[in-house]
Amino acid sequence: MGIQKQFSDEFYGNELDATKWHGDNPNWPGGKPSMANTKNVVVKNGHLVLRVDKLNEPFNSYTHSVGCVISKKSITYGYFILKCELN
Repeated sequence: MGIQKQFSDEFYGNELDATKWHGDNPNWPGGKPSMANTKNVVVKNGHLVLRVDKLNEPFNSYTHSVGCVISKKSITYGYFILKCELN
């Protein structure tokens, strides 16, 4: 039987595929000092870019705005392959 691919996204196009991803976590605003913000999620040139921005003014003890995505597909068993780079 072997391993079967259940989920894949190569991030082609100019925006996050809303059929596969939430552009933030709908049940979690973020962990202080960082709050999730959809403006920090960008898709360009086949890459998912998750930015971190320092807020000019702290907001309810949050000092940073971060990008995060959550898969809409629940996967119980298996593994994920991810290639990432910190800039």
